[in-house]
Amino acid sequence: MKTKVTLTIERTLVPQAKDAAARRGASLSALVEDFLRGMIEDQTPPFGDRWRGAFQLAEGDDPRLDALKRKYH
Repeated sequence: MKTKVTLTIERTLVPQAKDAAARRGASLSALVEDFLRGMIEDQTPPFGDRWRGAFQLAEGDDPRLDALKRKYH
């Protein structure tokens, strides 16, 4: 569901922003919405950061595990 929002921006920026949106085949509202969505998504930590340290190698006598432990510890 869409909702109206009032924004206060520099007067000279409005025509330039509308032109930029039109060049993309979008409205100014869609351009602002896409920008905000991108900012929110950029705050999500990268996959590696989210999972780093969450897993540990199993203990055992497998030489492949020993090699991995030497490489990553």
